[in-house]
Amino acid sequence: LFGANMPPVAATKGYFGEYAGGGAIHLAAAVMAMADQELPLSWGCEVSETSLPLTGRRVERPIRHMLVNSISSGGGVICAVLSRNSHE
Repeated sequence: LFGANMPPVAATKGYFGEYAGGGAIHLAAAVMAMADQELPLSWGCEVSETSLPLTGRRVERPIRHMLVNSISSGGGVICAVLSRNSHE
């Protein structure tokens, strides 16, 4: 889908797990990442396990948009797109 322009990926499920309020916690983590301009380390997931560019380092370009997916084993799926004002 993204080709050579794959955006950085962070997985927070290893931190917060999967429970009734997990989606809200993942969303709050995304808001904090955008405010800090830093993605969290993808805890519990080795980079060699996936072809995604998992990162825990400070991102060198501004984070203006973020997609948050919260998928539970019970079948719940919630997706949200966050955008930050480019003038901030």
